[in-house]
Amino acid sequence: MKSFTLNSLTNTQFEEFCFDLLVALGFKNVRWRKGTGLSSSPADRGRDIECQREQFDVDGNVEIETWFVECKHSTKGVAPDKIQGALAWATAERPNKLLLIVSNFFSNPTLDYLQDYQRNNQPAFKIKTWQRTNLEQLSAGLFKLLRKYDLSDELPLLSIIHPAHLSYIRGLRFNGLTHFFEVLDALDPKPRDKILDWAYFFTIQPRFREPVTGRETMKERMVDELSYRNFKAKCWELTAVLPDWVIVANIVNVTLQASLGIGDTTLIEENLDKFHAQLQWSEDLRRTFRGESNEHRESLNFILESLKAGDPDFKEEELESFLDRMDRLLKTTAIEGYSERIQENYQLYVYFCEHVVQELLIEDATR
Repeated sequence: MKSFTLNSLTNTQFEEFCFDLLVALGFKNVRWRKGTGLSSSPADRGRDIECQREQFDVDGNVEIETWFVECKHSTKGVAPDKIQGALAWATAERPNKLLLIVSNFFSNPTLDYLQDYQRNNQPAFKIKTWQRTNLEQLSAGLFKLLRKYDLSDELPLLSIIHPAHLSYIRGLRFNGLTHFFEVLDALDPKPRDKILDWAYFFTIQPRFREPVTGRETMKERMVDELSYRNFKAKCWELTAVLPDWVIVANIVNVTLQASLGIGDTTLIEENLDKFHAQLQWSEDLRRTFRGESNEHRESLNFILESLKAGDPDFKEEELESFLDRMDRLLKTTAIEGYSERIQENYQLYVYFCEHVVQELLIEDATR
């Protein structure tokens, strides 16, 4: 199975892909704002796209939204400097939405930059971002588009979905709560509690105390314990207003979605690339700070202003030590052991499919 990647496309081909995707998704009046869309275009680095989208109100009226689209083709994380022109463009011409599309991913500093920009500037337009995973999901099933650009005709995620998961979601399942808990009771408590963590939270809906010192963790402030005992009790309470099978189906679907999401082994390489791109971004900022480069001067100034706004005593000469601390934190909490953690989460997903979902499928089929 071929993995979904846009790396083989040229800059022009990537913009053409974005153009065709917008058309396929139902956008109207899609056009390049500048240039010709060809590699020989005199506006080779400025071929932005304008398009419109129809939005239907509940009363049947149609509103037309104007979207500005900026396409950035890069094999590494797109830095804040690369999107500032698009923000200036949208600020001057005030569309309804500014869509930033990248062929791989935005660096974490860019995502932070966009959050700060929206909070501090409150622009008249809404900002949306599409990264490689979004493009993969949006183009799934658009076979003509996928064939044109010789892209994957299948989502990589399909290669790791457990057969029991696929069988479960093919139809409605009418499993009783009594049998469901018989199956759960038989599991090893340690993996059971870990795999059902999200289900515990959404079912129990724990209450939280008001903070006293401001340094308490969420767990320390939690009034209702996230335990298997409380989870069972809450499920039986819900039978007063919901049928058994609805409760079971909701719990199983939440658990499958959450466990596969955090155990998605197909994203390991991509996410590690993001982490390492952030480390490279830190080094690029250091080089600019030391005067060895001016490439990221605007972003550096923005970061320094943000740090000073958060801490008036912050001094510019402390920047490199601050970046060193952030890099160490990223390495110890994200990069080190990342692949092993994802693999472990995937095995928990498989465990749930084989020890719980499979048993529910058998019960449903033998009723």
